[in-house]
Amino acid sequence: MPKKGNSNVDTGWAWMIMVSCCITLFLYEATWKSLAVLLPTLKEQFDTHTWVIGTMVTLFASFRELGGPIVGILASKIDNRLLGIVGGTLIWLSIMCSSFATNVYELVGLLSIINGISFTLLWVPSLAMLAVYFDKYYTLVLGIVYASCSLGLMVFAPVTQFFLATYGWRGALLLLGGINLHLLISGILLRQPKYDFTTTTKIDNLRNSYSPVCQNDDDNNEAFGWQNQPLNHSNFERGIYALVNLAGLDLFTNSSFLVCCIVTVCFASTFTGWIVYFIPHCLVKGLSPYEASFLATAAGFSNLIGHIIYVPFLSRDLISVRGGLYISGTVATIALLADRFTSTIPTIFIANIILTAATGAAYSLCDVYLKSIVDPNSLAKAIGWRMGISGALRKIPGFVVGKWVYTVADAGILERGTHYTRSYRVALVRNMGV
Repeated sequence: MPKKGNSNVDTGWAWMIMVSCCITLFLYEATWKSLAVLLPTLKEQFDTHTWVIGTMVTLFASFRELGGPIVGILASKIDNRLLGIVGGTLIWLSIMCSSFATNVYELVGLLSIINGISFTLLWVPSLAMLAVYFDKYYTLVLGIVYASCSLGLMVFAPVTQFFLATYGWRGALLLLGGINLHLLISGILLRQPKYDFTTTTKIDNLRNSYSPVCQNDDDNNEAFGWQNQPLNHSNFERGIYALVNLAGLDLFTNSSFLVCCIVTVCFASTFTGWIVYFIPHCLVKGLSPYEASFLATAAGFSNLIGHIIYVPFLSRDLISVRGGLYISGTVATIALLADRFTSTIPTIFIANIILTAATGAAYSLCDVYLKSIVDPNSLAKAIGWRMGISGALRKIPGFVVGKWVYTVADAGILERGTHYTRSYRVALVRNMGV
């Protein structure tokens, strides 16, 4: 943790790091939701199946997360500002070039692979530095940062619909690329901290309840575990230990970290299904595109509330992180199970604001939990590996669920069935006991 009395903790440049995180997460969510809004149009333009374009949109999130382990290593070795500037530039170029695409493969290469991995270059360093720069206000700031995701969700669903109706899908992508040029500002703000993280602060009160990963030893400044090697090891064994330590693989020896990853995957895969297929799902229920966009905006607002609603309870020790995840999982499960009974705008509205509020709270709580169990020196790698695991499994709602829904004649019944499937994944969260 930052040294005691350091002026950068909870003040000064720490707030610029928060601004950088807000810009990154806002534009990521805006881009993701914009692609989901464009899904029906791209399906008709390229004369393909809905699940094909849905998979492309899902792969955008998957590649953003699959690059996490590598970027986590890079973030601990390379200046984070350089990573952010490179990532912002690549995002802008990939979206702009995608407006000239002539087939689905070009869209996948530009919007899913290049665009997704480029966002990783901003995402991992931003969240890792946020945890380093904030201690006392970390819970509050984390809620604000994730609330910016919800703002992107709220704003860009109707905005993209307007761009699409006015300029067509190519013009909409050009405008989206121009807006993402603001990510260069986010990268420039990522100033590397000037200190080591070897002392304890307030967050360690929470860490004492869990098993720490790579806890530092003040006597010899070496981490326990893989780095604490016996002297009689061969050069080959020492090389393996060094590689494991560099990649952060020692994180997987900690059960708390593994549980955190599983919980994140459950909520992420569920929310991915909602992001990608909510608009088509509303169209199947008989709603117009503008009505569906309105409901997505309303759900984005409830997701924003969910990111910050737990803050006063957690800061006053009225609930624990574990208790908050139990509550979020239960509420999300109920909302998904109720989907089959929703057919009007009011009922769909209620079910979805409950779901998005619960998942919003869960996302923030997972990050608070991760910081409490991981040493700051390993935090970037931990965030990267958690993202990588989530990205590897995030393709499930994009490919399996999407193909299941849209390649069978009775789409309405199966679509309700997929909501049951996703609700069972969320139910897994509250039954694991974190």
